[in-house]
Amino acid sequence: MRSTRRLGRAALERLRSTASRRCLSTLLQVGFALPPLSPGARWSLTPPFHPYRCKAPAVCSLWHFPADHSGSALPTTLPCGARTFLGHRTRQRTVSVDAAARPTRPARMVSTPAVGSPLVWALAAVAGLLAVLTTALPWHDAVTTTQRVAPVLGFLVGVTVLAELADIAGLFELAARRVIPLARGSTRLLLLLVCALATGTTVLLSLDTTAVLITPVVLAVVVAIDADPLPFAYATVWLANAASLLLPVSNLTNLLALDRLGTLGNAGFARRMLLPEVAAVSVVVVVLLLRFRHPLSREHQRPAPFPVGDRALLAVAALCCLAVAPAALAGLPPWQAAVPAALVLGVAFVLRGRGSVLRWSLLPWRVVLLTEGLFLVVAAAGKHGLDRLLDHAAGHGVLRTELVGAAASNLVNNLPSYLALERVVPPGHQQQLLGLLLGTNAGSMLVVTGSLATILWRERCRARGLEIPAGQFLRLGLLLTPPLLVATYLGLVVS
Repeated sequence: MRSTRRLGRAALERLRSTASRRCLSTLLQVGFALPPLSPGARWSLTPPFHPYRCKAPAVCSLWHFPADHSGSALPTTLPCGARTFLGHRTRQRTVSVDAAARPTRPARMVSTPAVGSPLVWALAAVAGLLAVLTTALPWHDAVTTTQRVAPVLGFLVGVTVLAELADIAGLFELAARRVIPLARGSTRLLLLLVCALATGTTVLLSLDTTAVLITPVVLAVVVAIDADPLPFAYATVWLANAASLLLPVSNLTNLLALDRLGTLGNAGFARRMLLPEVAAVSVVVVVLLLRFRHPLSREHQRPAPFPVGDRALLAVAALCCLAVAPAALAGLPPWQAAVPAALVLGVAFVLRGRGSVLRWSLLPWRVVLLTEGLFLVVAAAGKHGLDRLLDHAAGHGVLRTELVGAAASNLVNNLPSYLALERVVPPGHQQQLLGLLLGTNAGSMLVVTGSLATILWRERCRARGLEIPAGQFLRLGLLLTPPLLVATYLGLVVS
């Protein structure tokens, strides 16, 4: 690479006349774009950035805006960042990732709570309302059902807002980037570290946090270091579902089951589900390592330094996230742990001058309407013959209930499947109800519609340019689900 400071007008004209048709966009110290001098197109930035060979044809646009920005990492050269449109091409798929030189950390894809198509939650809400208006579900039963689901929805709102604010603060991106140096270039070790991160966020902040917020961060990080994103994408979704067994706050179905488990409580629930949790996470990790052993055998690039944002806000976000699960285990109702934590973090945003991020779109109102509508519809259907049908199918054995729960989750969805099947579990049959949770939580990974978390995960993958075909998801799910159901059942029996 030759500096334009040493090129005269004649040299510039000679370069233009002899350039190859394969164009190279190069950002030099004075801001000119020149074609390549050597074979093979490259893109290059001024130090400390280094040139890399293009892996696919790309259209690049790099502009120079001279200005005095002495406080930025690239003074007078890149005040706003130079964006290119380079693709990371992998076998059987293309992941489009913007390559950019920026004086601050890359722009984050702001995620908002969603439930896929608006038709889904709208139909559920309207169907629930019609069930009450047509007296298919008597009024007093509708009130009882709503009173039962209200604390669960309160926790759902609180933990969703908490996780969204923590993501805006940069907590999850910081955590994902900090695990990369620990891998020391080993992609296999990096996958294990991402599995630990996904398990932790699922256990402490629910599976939807991992599916919606951890997935895009992890994909952006692994593509930036030139690693295959597919094993990391499956690690997040598999652990979002399989690792959601341990605590009541880890999954909405766990919270629903908690009030039917008598005096078991939060701590007792965790003790009973500890071995199934360990078994589920172990099976997922083993399947990932075996199935993706070839891409995981390659080393990845070392990451560039990552600037940390508002440290005070990050500290508050971390403390609020870490406080929810211990407070629930100490006996506090989960919603009374999640809602104050979200409020505290919201106040911290205001005090740090970032109150503009507090908006109504943070509230997961679509999920609230979907859940309430499903509750009312399932309650009405149960009174009109569904309970008798499912009672015959589920029987009274733990393993049979687990398998029926898994099958129903893949045929319909795990949330309505749990709501319908828990009605036929006799009161006091704790082991059978826990078996149902194993089936609906860990056994719903054969189809992409098996759980709400999987639906949201697929949307986040698609937004990052990674398309997950339903057939591929089914084939990999068939490798994972049978040993997962057996291992979790054995763990429950031993516990």
